[in-house]
Amino acid sequence: MKKKRLIFAFTVSTLLTSIVGLLSDLAATHLSTHLGNQEWLIYGVLAVTFIISLPLSIYLFLRNLPGAQLHTPASVPIPTQARAQLETRSSAVPDLPGKAYRELVGRDTLMRQVMAALRDPSEKWVVTIDGMGGIGKTALAREVVDRCQVEHMFDAVVWDQAPKKVLAVGDYGDGTRALTYETVLDSIARQLGALDVLKLRGSEKEAQIRSLLQAQRVLVVLDNLETAGESQNKIACRLLSLLDPSKSLLTSRHRFQGDLHTIHLTGLDEYGSLRLIRQVAEDRNIARVQNATPEELKQIAEASGGSPLGLKLVTGQLAGPLPLNVVLGRLREVRLPEDGTGENEYTSFYKHIFLRSWRLLSRPAATLLISMAHFAPGVGGTYEAVKATSGLADELLNHNIEQLWRFSFLEIDEAPGLLDTRYYLHALTQNFVLSDITQNNDARPDQAIL
Repeated sequence: MKKKRLIFAFTVSTLLTSIVGLLSDLAATHLSTHLGNQEWLIYGVLAVTFIISLPLSIYLFLRNLPGAQLHTPASVPIPTQARAQLETRSSAVPDLPGKAYRELVGRDTLMRQVMAALRDPSEKWVVTIDGMGGIGKTALAREVVDRCQVEHMFDAVVWDQAPKKVLAVGDYGDGTRALTYETVLDSIARQLGALDVLKLRGSEKEAQIRSLLQAQRVLVVLDNLETAGESQNKIACRLLSLLDPSKSLLTSRHRFQGDLHTIHLTGLDEYGSLRLIRQVAEDRNIARVQNATPEELKQIAEASGGSPLGLKLVTGQLAGPLPLNVVLGRLREVRLPEDGTGENEYTSFYKHIFLRSWRLLSRPAATLLISMAHFAPGVGGTYEAVKATSGLADELLNHNIEQLWRFSFLEIDEAPGLLDTRYYLHALTQNFVLSDITQNNDARPDQAIL
């Protein structure tokens, strides 16, 4: 649509320029011989034509340049707050979290995918990033926001983050409130400066938020939706109806369902892992890691499966006195302290990444996950091999494969053919499944989640 408007503007401008040229030629060759001493009339007509054509051409070009005009559906009234923001280009500062990295490494391809989706002018209104805990979803989303601001892709950014722990709806406890669709609407209103909208309720509030988001280009980022007080898919679906031209970027440890543009994060490749290890070692001044050989660093990358959080944990542990093989052994074989002294860093690490999702699994899904630990991490097995190992019938196997996949416990090998699908566990997922944590009575999965 913008391309058509630009072509139209160019055509009109060219036509007006041609008219001015023709009049000039006419004045020089024909009119001057007939009007005699009335040259002022000729030049007056030329001046009037030029004065009309030049501002009109400039107006058409400025009006149709990308980003110069905000799209506002004629059927949607613009509230006072939105109109004010259209005039001031929204000076509100988004509630952005701090960066947990100096430079985002190893995510160039994914960054290009996300940015391309956000640039799409006609679709991909909701872009989702999912993956296991500690894989770098928040870091990627945070970097995306910075890139968008540098390129002036949006007029405003709204960032809302669900609590790290699960809260009941309306639970204020320490002042933190569970993230719901209603609280998302409040965050949008507050961060866009439309404070009067906070007093509204129900459909009236929703209509005003829709007007705000359709009167300007806003990027709404919702982080950690796996701990939201409502279904993340319902929040995404309801938010989708409010967008265009605004867009939304959502992150979760659980995969999304619906008409969304989904991006799944896995571990960093070897090159990205080594870059991150050296970055952490430099930031923390861990000399022996800085002086380590590439072969030694590759062992860290393999043991952590390229998980940024895992890489940071191991690199940090190497600031202490223990050798690499002992540190990696503790990462692979997680044991609860026998003396009851509490959790060590490794136990806390695995609980942070996996425990909540593990508790949500049905018993058959947990059983299937444990049986998957018989396969090599990152390699896995075919559908038939998984079926034989688990002993589950087709229907039950299919249901639980889908459940493990939705919770990012199970990865799928991107084989070239659709018939050669392989299922595998991330290295850290396998360590967790085989750890003492899953044997603890307090960590037993629920009977069902569906």
